[in-house]
Amino acid sequence: MNYKYHPILEDLKVNEDGTSIIYKGEVLTPRTYVRKTNTVPSEVVFVGYKVVTVMRVVCECWHGLSENTDFVVRKLDQAKGNHYSNLCWSKQGLSSENFNTLPKFSEEEFIKLKTEQKKDETLTAFLKRKKISIKAYYTAKNRYEQKSQ
Repeated sequence: MNYKYHPILEDLKVNEDGTSIIYKGEVLTPRTYVRKTNTVPSEVVFVGYKVVTVMRVVCECWHGLSENTDFVVRKLDQAKGNHYSNLCWSKQGLSSENFNTLPKFSEEEFIKLKTEQKKDETLTAFLKRKKISIKAYYTAKNRYEQKSQ
């Protein structure tokens, strides 16, 4: 079993999937924590006086610390567990339903959409008529117009 040490906490080492966490020579036992607002239970360990999720410890040991304080640990696939290859840093607030999904429409569809707008029609009215969210439109605009320039 391969272990990696935590970049900040001395004497904390974790295996690839977080099933074995050792802190100062003592094996830590993960406990299941169910929050009232979240239906997905998370495994936590007590490191000193802090409660830390197993996902976070594994990700910090195997991928390093987050570059941005707005980032949290995400599972790429919920079924694959806490293996380090299944974890990544992601922006906080991104829901798991739309994480790693394809855009609402392709570049060709976006270009076609821009040509369908009438000259006297506002963008908001046009998007309401086409039943497209403003966020989806601007996400596609930022993605495809920067790419073509």
